[in-house]
Amino acid sequence: MAQHRGYRLTGVTIFFLTFQSINARWEQPSGPATGQILSLAINNTTIFAGLNGGGIFRSTDNGQNWTQSDSGLSSREIVPALLIINDTIFAGTRNGLFRSTNNGEHWSAVTSGIRAKWFNVFMTTGKNIFAGTESDGVYLSTDRGKNWTTVNSGMTDSCILSLAVSNSSIFAGTRNSIYRSTDNGAKWTKVYFHSGMTFKSLTVCGSVIIAGASPITSTASIGVILSSDGGVNWTSAEPGLKYKKVEALTTIGTTVFAGTWGEGVHLSSDNGKTWNAAGAGLTCGEISAIAAGGGSVFAGTDGGVFRSDNTAALWTLTSSGIVKVCINALSTSGDTVYAGTDRDGVFISTDNGGKWTQIVSGLMRDRVYSLAVNESNVFAGTDSMGIFRLSGIGSSWTAVGSGTLKSEPIIDITALGNTVFAESNSGIFRSTDNGEHWGMMNTGLPGGGSAFVVKDNTLFIGADSGVFRSTDNGASWTAANSGLSNYRILSLAVLGNTLFAGTYLHGIYQSIDNGGSWERSNEWSFSIEELFAVDSALFGFSSTSVFYTADNGTTWNTIHDGIIATQFKSFAVSRTMVFVGTRYDGIWRRPVDNILNAINDTRSPRAVLPPACVGAYTIVKNNSHLTVAFTLPRQEKVTIEISALSGTRKIFLVNQFLGPGPYCFRWDTRKAATGIYTVRMRAGSETHLKNMPVLR
Repeated sequence: MAQHRGYRLTGVTIFFLTFQSINARWEQPSGPATGQILSLAINNTTIFAGLNGGGIFRSTDNGQNWTQSDSGLSSREIVPALLIINDTIFAGTRNGLFRSTNNGEHWSAVTSGIRAKWFNVFMTTGKNIFAGTESDGVYLSTDRGKNWTTVNSGMTDSCILSLAVSNSSIFAGTRNSIYRSTDNGAKWTKVYFHSGMTFKSLTVCGSVIIAGASPITSTASIGVILSSDGGVNWTSAEPGLKYKKVEALTTIGTTVFAGTWGEGVHLSSDNGKTWNAAGAGLTCGEISAIAAGGGSVFAGTDGGVFRSDNTAALWTLTSSGIVKVCINALSTSGDTVYAGTDRDGVFISTDNGGKWTQIVSGLMRDRVYSLAVNESNVFAGTDSMGIFRLSGIGSSWTAVGSGTLKSEPIIDITALGNTVFAESNSGIFRSTDNGEHWGMMNTGLPGGGSAFVVKDNTLFIGADSGVFRSTDNGASWTAANSGLSNYRILSLAVLGNTLFAGTYLHGIYQSIDNGGSWERSNEWSFSIEELFAVDSALFGFSSTSVFYTADNGTTWNTIHDGIIATQFKSFAVSRTMVFVGTRYDGIWRRPVDNILNAINDTRSPRAVLPPACVGAYTIVKNNSHLTVAFTLPRQEKVTIEISALSGTRKIFLVNQFLGPGPYCFRWDTRKAATGIYTVRMRAGSETHLKNMPVLR
């Protein structure tokens, strides 16, 4: 809140304003909770998860809740490998090898003997630790990971993707081969080769070695291969997994679990000979890691961590706190918030972002690019599957529309009452029956459009070549481009009587005559992705900034400090909360009242007006400042120009559209040369002139 302190010096009242930060109240809810999980490691009920670009998370309650646990690492770190040995945890990243001896509270780099940067896999046998790298082969440590040496003799492929031990033999899977060592890694022998397969996973069940395969270029796969004679001979397990891409394997007793890419989890109870699907409850079928412990099995997926018991009969998403999800789209209805993600469907919160429920059924795990809500339906625009609709309080999405809309990315979707508009690469489409049927609405509209707004019964669209308007609900369009021609418009909003347009690389423009003419509202040179009017303020965001104006575009201020993210992707406002969606850093929220109250407290010059700033129009001069004060009954274009009669000095105090209300602007005359200055104020059709002397 602002605090006001007044001091009287030589007859002049000077006001100093001190502010608490209005940017310190953003919070990140515990959901939507997903992330791209690359690795898992378990020690009793403590579980570690390594993410693709999200660092390391830890759970101490068997996966119920997670917290980031990567001090000493980058929070954006890629972590393909994790290993727990007693009280020491190892993390293999794409930026080196790290170790923690305090349960993941802090990580330190391990460098002794290591040249490699990219680590893919760990394996232990006795006191020895083996690490497989992307391009430097196998490393071995015999002293609990303090020092390392390479053990690659006999290997012709230095990309190590998987490791396993069976009796006295160690096996390594590479891009197209399986190697075996019988002397603790001193020498390796190739025991299997397939030019079209990578061997990303290995496990041992009894005396059987099982290797999971994924194709290098084609879509076909041999699934898993088996050896029961120590790797001398290998056979393909035909039923169940033959055409699956097997990314992860683990064994619990006599049961083998296989994680596939795109087809969930499968299990075998006969040493890998036959396999059955065991993916009930998985809302993500892309499995990168499987680990077991404490009577539970965990699957690391592209959509978070899932848990089941040892039978894998039913999986449950258990990622609360892992908020490394990409939020492409946000929409609200009352206190209900909808979040469209990259590959994890749509999450819904009915309590302003406190708790989230994932609804992915029917969406086919496509990327959700856009969301819109009307009174009875939610619409989701996807990357390649068209438009989906969720009706009422349903739990499954239904594909709607036909033809072109089913095969192109739906870049934007907007619900204006019962009419729904959608933009694809082919143009603008409209549905008047909740998405069942669509017609193209491109008459008079060159190129596509990406923003819709209604003002005074006129529909406006932001297009690739400016703003266009329609008075027949989109059936035909006419240009409303004076001052905006050839600018690509990304966003539109209405605040009072002003229409605002956010452009690609040219900042924000505004119009007070329904698009008849436009003037620049700021000098920004970046792209304005969205604009939203809330109460008397206008909010917006670019990929790197969240901002607002509280004076109809006269001044703009950023409010994103406190949001930890590298890129902003989406924005929405409910009745009580502002939401910002990010690229792989989840959702951040802040109460609307908190922002609006802070804006009201920090408005200048309206926060506190000095005594001279009273009345409809005054120009007051003292020995240090010239003050121009006025009150606008309505929005007007205002210019205040100060020029020396000698012609040597000319400045503009104001050259902007201003909304209704009191204003007070000051010019510091202490650095001005002695002379007579003319103050010219224009507000709408009125002009005021006054000559003022400045003496030194």
